[in-house]
Amino acid sequence: FEGLVDCPTSIPTASIALKVPDDAMEPILPKGSYAFLEFNTPLDTKDIGLFIYNGEFFIRHFIIRKDKLVLRAENKNYPEIDFDEDADFTIVGKIYPMPKS
Repeated sequence: FEGLVDCPTSIPTASIALKVPDDAMEPILPKGSYAFLEFNTPLDTKDIGLFIYNGEFFIRHFIIRKDKLVLRAENKNYPEIDFDEDADFTIVGKIYPMPKS
């Protein structure tokens, strides 16, 4: 099939591959590259995840601060997304970059 991506053996728990839609996570995840998503995985602070926030999808670092949660882009041209415990958001899963060849 055209467009399928082999999941690397270094990420055996990956569920799907997805194409990175923007440059928010460059240079870790360049726009147009593939990232691998592992569903239903707990995130630690600074992990990269796929999130739904206010009906939109975001790939960002998950940051746990003392008083709030933050979604942070690697590219500093994108603002942080701050919200509190009552915010309506969903953690879809953990993102892994395409391993270097």
